[in-house]
Amino acid sequence: VHLRVTNPLPQVVHVQDIKLVAHHMNLSGPVLYHYNRRIPAPGMDVGSYTLSSFESRTLEFELHPMIEVSWDFLFSPEEIVQLLMEAAKRNLSVGIDMNLTVAIDQGYVQTFQYKNNELAGWLCFNPWTPMHRCGGLP
Repeated sequence: VHLRVTNPLPQVVHVQDIKLVAHHMNLSGPVLYHYNRRIPAPGMDVGSYTLSSFESRTLEFELHPMIEVSWDFLFSPEEIVQLLMEAAKRNLSVGIDMNLTVAIDQGYVQTFQYKNNELAGWLCFNPWTPMHRCGGLP
């Protein structure tokens, strides 16, 4: 999961927690995956989730398909066909519902909610870790 984040504050921001639900097509569509991470978590470099004042950065989070992907779509032939057509083009539309919790400088903690009813996304299936980000994010 690649997440483009901008720190609009003049203080340093430390990402502490992300809770993200991705729906197929839009927010009223079936859930594709639930993504929950507390930072730091094992294997995470805390510095990679710290943003300087006014910095924009792409944050990367590993998705664990066996436990985070919702496989309920397998019971809907229409969803399977739609996902296969999108997979052939390597792009899809998703609805995003996310809470991002950050600590600002001296420990002030705030959770920001972000919802996007229909966001263009990329499908990036790789059997190995790719050299570059898929989807065109810097």
